[in-house]
Amino acid sequence: MNRTYPGPTFSLGANTFHPVSTPSLGGRELAVCWLELGAGSAGEAHTVDREEVFVPVDGPLTATVDGVERVVPPGMALTIAPGELFALRNTAECPLSVLVCTSAGISTELNGQVFAPPWAQ
Repeated sequence: MNRTYPGPTFSLGANTFHPVSTPSLGGRELAVCWLELGAGSAGEAHTVDREEVFVPVDGPLTATVDGVERVVPPGMALTIAPGELFALRNTAECPLSVLVCTSAGISTELNGQVFAPPWAQ
């Protein structure tokens, strides 16, 4: 699926975030972005301070949440509660598109560092 994105693109390893509705793009309460997970990529375990929802679009999303592995089929949602330790993986040999929705101003803790992800501001 070809998309045109209204905002800047942010990369973290093999993964790319494309914000489509955030405060910097005129939104007020929510932050919505497309997350492109690179083929075979695995993100680092982290927590968030607000609920975050992931909806894989073109393949399954593998997640480890508080030590439990889950496979989320396309079109279904993975909801992460504040404080849950989670990591996302794309086990496919091709990129995976995931629609992400959270609250504007969310904070993430990764490797002991707390930061505001730029794709949600």
